[in-house]
Amino acid sequence: MSKPTGDCYEAAAKYIVDKVLAFWAKDPKPDLLLVHGEVHGQGPLEGRTLGHAWVEDGDTVIDVSNGRDIRMPKELYYSIGGIDENTSERNPAEVV
Repeated sequence: MSKPTGDCYEAAAKYIVDKVLAFWAKDPKPDLLLVHGEVHGQGPLEGRTLGHAWVEDGDTVIDVSNGRDIRMPKELYYSIGGIDENTSERNPAEVV
């Protein structure tokens, strides 16, 4: 089986940077967080734990990896992905 690949780290960081730069002067987005954590694989990746990155805007998760634009409540996203609270969060000032 080939090693899984994706662009989640780059896509999540780019989303944060684009939003911060676009709105910095007039409407900073203080609730945006770049989050890294581990998700439990599904389908062919079931049984594996994978590093993943996403953006949180308050209680909403935004996952723009692999060309998607998934937005859902944080509680649901964490439940679906089997994500525990052992995550690393960075605010926009730490990313830009």
